[in-house]
Amino acid sequence: MNKKLLSSLLLLLTAIIWGTAFVAQGAVSDVLGAFTFNAARSLIGAVFMIPVFFLMSRRGTEQRERIADAKGRLLTLKAGLICGLLMFVGAFFQQYGITQYTAIYGSTAVGKAGFITTLYVILVPILGFFFKKRVSGRIWVSVVVAVVGLYLLCVKQGFVIDLPDVYVLLCALAYAFYIIAVDAFANRINTYLFSIIQLFVCGMVSAVFMLIFEKVVLSELISQWFPIVYTGVFSSAIAFTLEAVAQKNTDPTIASLIFGLEAVFAAIAGWLLLNESMTQNEIIGCALMFIAVVLAQLPKRSKRREVNP
Repeated sequence: MNKKLLSSLLLLLTAIIWGTAFVAQGAVSDVLGAFTFNAARSLIGAVFMIPVFFLMSRRGTEQRERIADAKGRLLTLKAGLICGLLMFVGAFFQQYGITQYTAIYGSTAVGKAGFITTLYVILVPILGFFFKKRVSGRIWVSVVVAVVGLYLLCVKQGFVIDLPDVYVLLCALAYAFYIIAVDAFANRINTYLFSIIQLFVCGMVSAVFMLIFEKVVLSELISQWFPIVYTGVFSSAIAFTLEAVAQKNTDPTIASLIFGLEAVFAAIAGWLLLNESMTQNEIIGCALMFIAVVLAQLPKRSKRREVNP
């Protein structure tokens, strides 16, 4: 009982970290380019994960066995490369969308970005349908609710969707493909080495595009050290470790519902720390999207209930 409670609290902490990371992303949006910021935070996260990899692999026999031979190491490398590229696409569109919110509105709109990003929870089962995975009626209801919520959140007068909304939607789509890819590899790879590789890939690809398209000013990069370190160490490294540890003792349904609160914490953090406000329609839209996320994550009813030994 105590272990389950502790795990739930760790998952809640993970959702808080990921949600408040939107504030850190918003804080640098008018100073650093999207490629520069993502390169810095991803590479910091990769470096921070190295000791975590050695520590957790030493403690877990199963993790060591997954890279004991060349085949296992190659599969982990392949997974890291594929997911790292998808992470790069998702991270870029998310951060670029946030910078465009700042450019257009003079506000980071992190709450709005957080809720639109959360749409990946709905997109995953929809994409699964195209991979011949059955989608229940409840999921389609969730999709309808989410679309209504998205309309209220994003569409202005004259049926206009702002361009930053499209960028963040593309981020949600990329992360949906990312989740599907992780699911395909998860049970066959060393989780912690995989994390290092994907963060390194995301960071290096971002760095290449940074050198091509953005002007890097070292003083500006240093001035934003706190948001970079927070998102790199806490959001990318620590939160990932908390997730891996906590889900061992937590029902997956409870875990997914807690993770769905990431968007709520993004909105609350934007309100508390950045003095952001939302219109009545946008608040209703956020509520509907959150309801859709929760509905999509509820388990199917089963006639038999498995009892853990």
